[in-house]
Amino acid sequence: MIGRIKAFAAGFLIGILVAPRSGSASRRLLMDRFAEFLDGGRREYEELEEDLAARRSNGPLTENDWPEVDESMIGGPDTRSGA
Repeated sequence: MIGRIKAFAAGFLIGILVAPRSGSASRRLLMDRFAEFLDGGRREYEELEEDLAARRSNGPLTENDWPEVDESMIGGPDTRSGA
């Protein structure tokens, strides 16, 4: 998502600098693109909400729903520290 924002900002700046259109046409095109960008984010948000609602409708997790723990890793080296 951050990559899309960076691409949008870069495209916006380049588009303003080299736009072969009039100012009003460029602004209209820019607003259309911005609306498309927001609609894409809104769709992703709605899909996420639907996914979470589906997961919640399955009820609470039981002990059998969790993945098996690899017993050989219990008490092993801590790989999170990066050392």
